[in-house]
Amino acid sequence: MKWLRFSVFVILSLCLTGCEGKPDCTNSIPLVSYENDGDPLVQPRVVVRELTRSNPAAYSLAIHVGDPANPQQVSVVPDTGSSALVLQGKDCIGCFANTRYAPSGLATVLPGTAQLIYGSGQAEVQRVQDHICWPKTDVAFPMEFNVMTKSEHLPSVLGLAYASLLEPVKFETVADQNPLTHTFLGELFNHAQLPRRFSLLLCGLCGGSRFIVGDETATGRIHHSDVRQWTSVTKQAYYSVPAQSLWWVASNKRSKLGDFFDSRLSDDHRDRVILDSGSTFLVLPPHMASNLARLLSRIATKNRMVLPKGFWGVQRGSPAVLVKQRHLDLSKFPDLEIVLSGGNFVDSTIAVHRSDGTITLRIKPQQYLQEMKKGKRTFAVRAGESLFILGLPLLESYLTIFDLENHTVGFADNENLCCSCGG
Repeated sequence: MKWLRFSVFVILSLCLTGCEGKPDCTNSIPLVSYENDGDPLVQPRVVVRELTRSNPAAYSLAIHVGDPANPQQVSVVPDTGSSALVLQGKDCIGCFANTRYAPSGLATVLPGTAQLIYGSGQAEVQRVQDHICWPKTDVAFPMEFNVMTKSEHLPSVLGLAYASLLEPVKFETVADQNPLTHTFLGELFNHAQLPRRFSLLLCGLCGGSRFIVGDETATGRIHHSDVRQWTSVTKQAYYSVPAQSLWWVASNKRSKLGDFFDSRLSDDHRDRVILDSGSTFLVLPPHMASNLARLLSRIATKNRMVLPKGFWGVQRGSPAVLVKQRHLDLSKFPDLEIVLSGGNFVDSTIAVHRSDGTITLRIKPQQYLQEMKKGKRTFAVRAGESLFILGLPLLESYLTIFDLENHTVGFADNENLCCSCGG
């Protein structure tokens, strides 16, 4: 499991807008149900669900669990950095969610308990088999998942990574407990007969965020030509991507901050940069994170920004220091560019050939200086060790398409898909 995930998961009551005034959502992607507006003769190609960023560190998605005739709604964090479904239980000690799971009359509670660790969050869990219901549809399927009986800073999590990432969990009182073998996504693809791809549109505090399962072009708002940058998933467990280097860009200047890996490393080491929607941070190689922090600190000092001690801290375990936005002049800071290897493959869904080369993904200061609550920001970069994470600062910069059929990830501009904050 990774460190620094859900690490600033604080219980706060927040407005979904990051600015004064009402957000303009006229361009947001409409919600689409499995029934395709109720026509049973039309084979659905896409389902669109709403995501909300109701706390500073993560997004949430509503799913239904239990008896299909009377299911319970629970909120989960969609997490591309894990594969299991883990829910806070109704009688869980230390759990904080308003919606917690209680076993239905159809549920089977398996014996034994185990410990799970997700970065800075951990929990004691028991295994349960119950039904998962896709909201507003007739799609329901039995599935085994973990239910928390005790929790320390761990929210309910919906793992979206590959099934191969499912780790055997040792239950204390049951030596022969079988490991989980099925993921939520895998079962949903099979039962709803949707294309094996999903997309995340993460819009920050302004709203309009969406979880899109199936063919994103069926929404009518996303076109094949919009997805101009594709890369390959180098190892089908996490969504590992072939990251090469990080650069800063300002005006006509562009300078490298460092490489992700030494060219002498084996391919196994190169699989350690992952896309993770469950992380608030970019977790970078130590030299790269330090170079970036020093650069930004110099810029802040030069422009007489008074920031608290530790704001630019990047060491593992450094607390997230919040400052009021008026103390940060975002226009003075550079954009960041992450360079990845491009893929040489054919997308069988849309039959488009992609060429070799590199792709460049840009992150603006508004993203790496994350708005954690209304009017307050933090430096969302940390130094890692063996696993490096491209979290919300990157994923909020694009519509990200995860194609499990072709093991590729695509990036499209999200500027005209999210709500725009009103002034």
